[in-house]
Amino acid sequence: MVRTALPIQQRLVLDPEVTPVSRRIVVAVMRGIEEGKLADGDPLPSSRRFAEGHGVSRSCVVEAYETLGGLGLVSSSQGSGTRISKGARELLQDRPVAAGMRSGKKPRQLAGTVNLTVPGGADNSVINLRDWNRAWREATNPFEAQNGISALGEALSDHLRSFRGMVLDPGQIIFRPCIGSVLADIVHGLELRGCGVAIEDPGYPRVQRHLINEGCRVHCIPVDEEGLRIDMLTGADKVVHVTPARQWPTGVAMSARRRRELLEWSARTGGVIIENDLDAEFTYGHAPQPTLFSMAEGSARVVYVGSSSKLITPELGLVWLIVDEGFRKRAADVAVVSDFSARALAHYMASGAMYRHRNRALALFGERRAALLAALDKSVPDVQIFGDPSGTELVLRLPEKVNELVVQMRLEDAGYQVSTLGDFAMRDHPPALLLQYGDLAPVQARDFAESLRAVLAS
Repeated sequence: MVRTALPIQQRLVLDPEVTPVSRRIVVAVMRGIEEGKLADGDPLPSSRRFAEGHGVSRSCVVEAYETLGGLGLVSSSQGSGTRISKGARELLQDRPVAAGMRSGKKPRQLAGTVNLTVPGGADNSVINLRDWNRAWREATNPFEAQNGISALGEALSDHLRSFRGMVLDPGQIIFRPCIGSVLADIVHGLELRGCGVAIEDPGYPRVQRHLINEGCRVHCIPVDEEGLRIDMLTGADKVVHVTPARQWPTGVAMSARRRRELLEWSARTGGVIIENDLDAEFTYGHAPQPTLFSMAEGSARVVYVGSSSKLITPELGLVWLIVDEGFRKRAADVAVVSDFSARALAHYMASGAMYRHRNRALALFGERRAALLAALDKSVPDVQIFGDPSGTELVLRLPEKVNELVVQMRLEDAGYQVSTLGDFAMRDHPPALLLQYGDLAPVQARDFAESLRAVLAS
């Protein structure tokens, strides 16, 4: 007797925290199989019926079904549609990926796995403990008269002048404990509630989420080999958020032409540029490009965002915003940073320890990047490295017909957790993996490349 499907809503629950949508569907089907809600031979709805029943894009359903087929959990045939494969539950029980797929947040590191997911933080092993301890002793000195925020403002302005060519007054700097507080300052200072804000696609989900929560109308604009598509900004966009030094997550450095066009857009329309200077100090083989903040002339407006997270450690809880005279500041106590953390970082910068730290980090990450690139070139020459040689993350372009979600899951089976470009993209995109290599030793790089070769060969 032919089994007919119960309404899919009765058997599958899509977890809204799991992203992207295609992955959400894959997780729901896998969970349904594990829990016995879906048995061998059970039919799944057509992609159109599934999409209509759950209010999702049909293309996401098609991609999910293809991923499930690649994992051997479903099979499709002409006239019979898509059905749960025979032995699917037993197959999942043999696959450690099933447990790791239950969460839509950054994957927890399973026993015996290497977590290469992005965004990655700083490598604490680069910190010189003698310099670091000395900075904290100075920070806790009870006879220190200058407050931490003032000291850090002076030290940071010197640091940015030396390394990023930015000339500014310490009074232009606002310190906050997290990026959410900084974005709230920007929305308040530029009166953006209800206004259009353009962001990069792919890009930071956290930035998009914070801007929406603050009442902005967010507009996602695609990125190509030169950076943000300036020609796609609309008249409704009052502000644009960009990562020009190294576009996150694609790794593209914004071209000089696009930088000029973006500054001309600001001057012409009165729009404001939010420059998120992520990973700018980690460049290999060339000097980092100048900031939009330092390039701005005339009526062009740029506010600059930086952080200690990638260079030193996110544990400090220090993010800075550099503004102009027209910016309406909020009270300092709406989101307070630790005075001790500010003093410690100020001493670390002013004593020269930051300069030594940066050189150690560049040497270490450069060595690890070179080892990984060499291993990938030897084992998987068909995989292309995309983006500028900078930062501590890589974008690996997979062969055109490869399903990035299947590769991601099978790499996890092999002991490596990675991200996909689809985790951060709103539009169609070429298949690609994202990984942070800051913690990947050269021996591990060779093992990873061999694991990727085996996955692609299968």
